[in-house]
Amino acid sequence: MCVKRIHNTSSLLSKKTKKNIINFSISGSGPLDYLGIFKEYGQNLNPDSVYIFFYEKNDLRDLDERITNLHLNEYLDKDFYNYGYTNNVFDIDNQLKKQFDIYLNQESVIEKKSFFNNVFNFLTLIKLRIFIQNFYIGFNWDNKNYELLKKNKEILRKIFAEFKHLSKKNNFKINFIYVPSANFIGKNKQSKIKDLLFSIVKKDLEPDNFIDLEVYLDNFKLDELYPFGLKNRHFNTNGHKLISEYLFYQTKF
Repeated sequence: MCVKRIHNTSSLLSKKTKKNIINFSISGSGPLDYLGIFKEYGQNLNPDSVYIFFYEKNDLRDLDERITNLHLNEYLDKDFYNYGYTNNVFDIDNQLKKQFDIYLNQESVIEKKSFFNNVFNFLTLIKLRIFIQNFYIGFNWDNKNYELLKKNKEILRKIFAEFKHLSKKNNFKINFIYVPSANFIGKNKQSKIKDLLFSIVKKDLEPDNFIDLEVYLDNFKLDELYPFGLKNRHFNTNGHKLISEYLFYQTKF
């Protein structure tokens, strides 16, 4: 998000290392999704290294939303290889096309209603109410994240343990990268989840490289990292450049 693909961290690392780096990240995914994505699409590539980026702002929320999904929970079983999605690309493409057509039809209906919605939103002050709600959520999310980690720490341990099992089985290195939100960069304070999360990572994942980006990013101003210096946004081009350079020197390629 916010930058062209050639300027994102994976592309810059690929250019710097002269190695093939495949970016499997997808919007809205969390730790359980990471495991599923790797089992379906990554392990057959026999990678030398796997990079797990953990964003402290919403990865625990995404995990909490997935834990009741029986389909995804299958990936926690070390004897379960995958569903074989790479063998059904044609069917998957057709399903995606159908979903996209539905989305386009919904967009056309929404466009026709835009005038009514604008009037309705103005009269009900909906944008002001959303702003107030987001302010409250933003103020309180650190406590909520900590509660989510305590609630779901056992399934997070299973996810990391399965990654560790796969790394030993397939002989690849694991790199764990902790990505802080802008709320804690340069503020001389840290998220409530860090101590507990880091203890789980070191015990159950046992990564070959453990990188806390907050330690590095504390040295920069927000306008060096985010578009227009706006916090809680994706990194800008310079932010990706700084992160890729740091990872290059902190990991062994």
